[in-house]
Amino acid sequence: MPKTSLQNSIIREKRKILLMDTALRLFASYGFDNVTIDNITDALEISHGLFYHYFKDKKDLLNQLLEKAKSVFNNFLENTFDEETSPYDFLLKFTQLIINALNDNDDKAYYIYLVLTLNFQKFFENVDLNHKRIYSLVEQIKKGQELGQFIYIEPTELLIVYFSCIEGMTYEKIKYRKQFVLPKAETIMNIFIKR
Repeated sequence: MPKTSLQNSIIREKRKILLMDTALRLFASYGFDNVTIDNITDALEISHGLFYHYFKDKKDLLNQLLEKAKSVFNNFLENTFDEETSPYDFLLKFTQLIINALNDNDDKAYYIYLVLTLNFQKFFENVDLNHKRIYSLVEQIKKGQELGQFIYIEPTELLIVYFSCIEGMTYEKIKYRKQFVLPKAETIMNIFIKR
């Protein structure tokens, strides 16, 4: 009996998710430049034609993965931002959300790692600091410095150090999964603390 259009739609969506999940793991593990479409299709034992049914090319696939990753990142910030929260508490809560996500499931760890490994420093060098999400983190650091809570280092530089720490922790979580014990958010916050 032929499949209904709804059944076909569900199959297409599951295939696309499987392609994206496989590419995500490969990109995070080996780097975007080192992964080919052949690697992705071979891992799934599918044809190139099926890949091109869903994506124009590898860059299109990456862009769709990044859009999903940005929504995870933006969700962290939206769940953290509150005008009344002190800069220390803001960054502590943000850090705790990341740690919870890493403990929650592997997919979130791969998304976080992918975003952080795609030339994150270049992103900060070129970022328009009026971008709402990055601006809120930079502003929290500046505010914490003004209040004497945080050490004085140029705020975007301090943010790069912070995200480098998160990147390393995320890599270890991906590599060792359940065996890797994540540090407490307070431990990571020591990067910022003025002594």
